[in-house]
Amino acid sequence: MFRLLACFPSLHPLLARLTIALAVWTPVVSGVTPEREARREIRKDTRGKPSEAPSGSKWVQVREHRVEGLRVTEVVLGRASLDDELPMIVHLHGRASAPEVPDGDHTDTPPMRMMLPWAPDALGDGFTWFPVSITERLDPKVLGFHIEQRADQLAHVIKRLMVMRPTEGRALVTGFSQGGMLTFGLALTHPDLFDGAYPIAGWFPVQWLDGLIDPDRTYPQIRALHGDRDPIVPMREARELVARLVELGLDASLETHHARTHATTEAMHQRHKSFLLAMIRERRRVEIERG
Repeated sequence: MFRLLACFPSLHPLLARLTIALAVWTPVVSGVTPEREARREIRKDTRGKPSEAPSGSKWVQVREHRVEGLRVTEVVLGRASLDDELPMIVHLHGRASAPEVPDGDHTDTPPMRMMLPWAPDALGDGFTWFPVSITERLDPKVLGFHIEQRADQLAHVIKRLMVMRPTEGRALVTGFSQGGMLTFGLALTHPDLFDGAYPIAGWFPVQWLDGLIDPDRTYPQIRALHGDRDPIVPMREARELVARLVELGLDASLETHHARTHATTEAMHQRHKSFLLAMIRERRRVEIERG
């Protein structure tokens, strides 16, 4: 080709114009618009790196991603292919903690995709979402500011994940402690992304609700769980928050469980699991009826 151009220099502009024309024309004749082509390239290039599931696990598939600067661990549970269209559950860990990949036998688990973002800042043996803790008892606006800032970042990550990975419906979001705070924050500031929000031991400044909640928007159902003697995130504050959400017209509830520590009891874990599965089943039932 280079020798041909050297011998016939007048061909060079003609070939350049032909190359540009072919580049523009190709997506059209192949039946793929440039926008769809870009979307397909995102999926092809961001499936992540394979990672090992916990030893002895069955039907647990794991991949690692880097999305908008955050590490995200993807886990597919149940009898499904890694690239099947599945419900997406975004699970947010607590302060000084890190994501935990489910282990055990998930042969009978309804197929689902879990996305486990990692908080960006190291703290002890784990990571933290915010530079301050609720235990510092600062003005609620301080922690509220950090919750909203991080929720905005995570919303971009979740949107990207839902493009990258085949997703059934809208996402479900859940988390414990700081993750529960972000669950409230995401559900209230980015409601269009979610069908359900399931915070455990979470909180959000009730003082901000009146200026935040838009009666013209549709919000996801919120099913909160909380320990009745939680020494870190007081139950009364979570109760006040959920009561105000109900007054503002949201489908929200708070269920308390006997717990003397800031932790998830087995009863809370089972109830939380039932909330998630009920939403997935209900959503599929509605889709079948519509079809």
